[in-house]
Formats: sequence, structure tokens, C-alpha cells
Amino acid sequence: MWLIGRESDFNVGREVGLVPQMPWTQWRAYIQDVQRAIDAEPLNQINHRYLYGELRLPRLNWIY
Repeated sequence: MWLIGRESDFNVGREVGLVPQMPWTQWRAYIQDVQRAIDAEPLNQINHRYLYGELRLPRLNWIY
């Protein structure tokens, strides 16, 4: 869900079968519903470099 930020990302995911066959507007509405249902508080405890993709999990484990 966080990897699909633009319609072009969505189209690539749809072409390779990673996301369902639905229109972009329907996908955006679905993701907005999911984001409202997620408890964002635990996400604040995750290193921002990991969320951004700069650090991979093994490296984070080694650092901490």
C-alpha cells in the first residue's frame, strides 16, 4: 500500500498481478479507508530511515 504512491506505480503492479484489477480511483478510495483504520501510533516508533527505505531490516538489527 505504501509502495503505490502514483498511478504509474499502480499500473505496473496491476500489470504484474500484484494489485487487483480495479480502476485507480477505486484503489485510492480503498487505500484511504484502510489508512483511516490503521492505528498510526506504533508506526511512530519505527525508524524513519527504515520507513523511507534507506535502511533494511538486517542493518537496523545490527545498529540496535
